Amino acid sequence: MTPRETQTLHTPGIPLTPPPLLIRCGCDLVAISRLENPRDRLLNRLFDQEELDLCGGRPASLAAFYAAKEAFAKALGCGLMAAKGLAFKDIAIRKTDQGAPYYVWGDRVEDLLAQLSFPQDSADPRLLDEPRYRLGSASLSLSHEAGLAMAFAVLCLEPLIATDTTRGGRKDG
Repeated sequence: MTPRETQTLHTPGIPLTPPPLLIRCGCDLVAISRLENPRDRLLNRLFDQEELDLCGGRPASLAAFYAAKEAFAKALGCGLMAAKGLAFKDIAIRKTDQGAPYYVWGDRVEDLLAQLSFPQDSADPRLLDEPRYRLGSASLSLSHEAGLAMAFAVLCLEPLIATDTTRGGRKDG
């Protein structure tokens, strides 16, 4: 998966202070026992090969990765159902060289964001009439203890800036 690039443009006559970010949080808790004896078919539906390799068949790791995907979808407010929201493989979990988990997402996440609307309490004229967002960054924390695995996701959504040059005062033509 490769992140989609979305261009934001500056509207003349409006200061370059950034519009407000939208911070969304999600968490999930999974019983490790749910993934103690999974069938290969289920694992292949939930995880890509790199995720399976990172988990090494450990039920606690599989449960934490499952919880991470649920937490991401909850932060977006859309759920993990391919027909209505995201599919499990639209979001992937990777680890840094130091072992810290992080999210990787593809075009389907950005496409879904273009369809979702979030409460907007800013009258910033640089925002689109119906504010739409792109996923700027995502943070992930995983843990497991006493038969439970948990994940906490924080998503920073960046508003797309209006590209209409008639905003902000001057109209060309």
